[in-house]
Amino acid sequence: MKKIIILLLCISAIKQCMAQNKATKPKLMVVPDDNWCILNGYYSSIDNAGRTKDVADYEKAFQRSTELGAVVKKINSIFSKRGFDLEDMAQTMSNDDVSAAEDAASDYDRQNAGKSGLASSGFDRINALRKYDIRLALNWKVETKGPYKYVWFGLEAKDAYTGKSVGAASGESEPSSSATMMTLLEEAVLKHIDNFQAAVMRHFDDLLANGREIIIEVNKAGDVTTSFEDEYNGEELRDLIKSWVQKNTVKGRYSLKQSTASRLLFDQVRIPLFNENGESIDAGAFGKQMKKFLAAAPFNLPTRYEPIGLGRVRVLIDKK
Repeated sequence: MKKIIILLLCISAIKQCMAQNKATKPKLMVVPDDNWCILNGYYSSIDNAGRTKDVADYEKAFQRSTELGAVVKKINSIFSKRGFDLEDMAQTMSNDDVSAAEDAASDYDRQNAGKSGLASSGFDRINALRKYDIRLALNWKVETKGPYKYVWFGLEAKDAYTGKSVGAASGESEPSSSATMMTLLEEAVLKHIDNFQAAVMRHFDDLLANGREIIIEVNKAGDVTTSFEDEYNGEELRDLIKSWVQKNTVKGRYSLKQSTASRLLFDQVRIPLFNENGESIDAGAFGKQMKKFLAAAPFNLPTRYEPIGLGRVRVLIDKK
């Protein structure tokens, strides 16, 4: 009996250790690069403030490409073996909630077309369904040299919240007359993965130490008389909001990009990765906290919040 108890304790300790090790690494999502999608015909043309713009259609790519699903699974497997947790993009795209997420993003596009230049992207739609830290944009093509073939790949890591590039790698496999495309792709990626992984981890270590970066818009509806210049106990509302942001960010880090009587725009806002329950925090969760702050005394302001992807939230003071 003692041996069984000791064995169970050892297994529990190993599981806890594995969970802790996995928690120290970012959650990834492997996605097809926009350039690959457009070159292969998986895109839609939209009107963007009077200009036609080609936008990658990821759902179409997964439905029609004979290679994409298998290629993404191969890259997922490579990173999974290195201890990373991965979000399956194909599964996300097939989720029944995609339509609702697309509708919400399209509504935002219509409301803001030509205004901020920040209309939602396909990833805003995906991010409405799944939370992850870094997306890996993958591009690849099969080339030939006489009777031989080889695979070229390009991989770029982008922060899921800001879209900023945090690392990149590209290279080729050795030419072969017999190896499969998947084997050649894996060979090419493994040649460069160590430096690429190091760049990804440097970025994630910075997030752990300094918080992840988001953008917060605080607006008031046009028919609301409240102004950010209104005073409460001798302090302007804008200053009280700034103070709240400072207290609730990691190391008080943020930048106030715009400040008027009707609008505040905070960028480079660093928020914790997790709350006290260990749950991942995104811009929407932070906006919900601000909503509660403005709805409480002494303000008592009717407020709602609208997440835009993972890394941006709009807090609106409105009439009930």
